[in-house]
Amino acid sequence: MPAAVPLTEDFASVENQLRLTPPSDQSNIDALASLLNTKGLDAGDFIDVINALANIKKRDAKKLEDEEQKEQEKQKKIYVDKENVYENRHDICIYKDGRTKSGRYYVRIYDEKTKKVFSQSLRTTNRIEALAKAEQLYRETKHAMSRGVKLVSINTKELIRLYTNDRLKVISDTPHT
Repeated sequence: MPAAVPLTEDFASVENQLRLTPPSDQSNIDALASLLNTKGLDAGDFIDVINALANIKKRDAKKLEDEEQKEQEKQKKIYVDKENVYENRHDICIYKDGRTKSGRYYVRIYDEKTKKVFSQSLRTTNRIEALAKAEQLYRETKHAMSRGVKLVSINTKELIRLYTNDRLKVISDTPHT
């Protein structure tokens, strides 16, 4: 085990090490002063430039932060790049879902008669192809909607309602024995 070194010797050795590599601040200051003099500038001009650079960096950092925040807000939106398929009809549109990373297009068709929305993935990231698929799907679903065909499966609540309405037609008020 090494012998214990007195505390004063530890501080002295650290102080000696610091003296061996002294900072050359004065030589840097002299070099900077001579550079400013050769360009016809003074220390005030140098400070102004440093402050301007600091402001530019701060502004760029804020701009980058704002862009990242806008990107995050854009991703939170559901309807990104929303576009009507037909100019004169507002009941059909294509959009990208902002919650997904795939970038695929979806179609959204609103039926005014039933007040319901039909939405489906078009399984493409190409805008032109998405418009063509949306037009075809619109023709098919509008025809089915006009005939009264259900486009999506029904839930349990709706099934029970249909069943009870059907049973009410069969059940009579007069008892049968």
